[in-house]
Amino acid sequence: MLLQLGIAAVFVAIVSLVRGGFDETAFMMGAAAYFVVAMTLRYTVTWQHRTGFRLMKAGEFERALPYFERSAAFFSAHPQVDRFRAITLLSAAQFSYREMALCNLAFGLAQLGRGAEAKAAYERVLREYPGNPIANAAMRMILATESRA
Repeated sequence: MLLQLGIAAVFVAIVSLVRGGFDETAFMMGAAAYFVVAMTLRYTVTWQHRTGFRLMKAGEFERALPYFERSAAFFSAHPQVDRFRAITLLSAAQFSYREMALCNLAFGLAQLGRGAEAKAAYERVLREYPGNPIANAAMRMILATESRA
């Protein structure tokens, strides 16, 4: 949140410089420019991820999986976009988009009853992101269920 406020302040400062001084108009123009850039980046770069998430929320897990696969592939091919997401996507999310895509893929597989694939997907998340609390909790539940069977 503080980083986003800082980036918005940069937009305001740039507009103030262009306009020759700070005033209410410069502030409003800088804030509007920040909003336009932030929304454009969020809705163009992350559309695969957002579409998968929307489908998953609607219970359409099978249809959501390819979107999360493509989102993970995009951010694998462009790790700098994800790594610097606070600047490139104006997103201060705790988890990277790739990490979230892999977790959502594993969750979707689990919801479809594809337990072995879900387990393998969560194991992949933990290999690549060992501290991921979502994958850790899911694996504890999977392992507890397996030990009772």
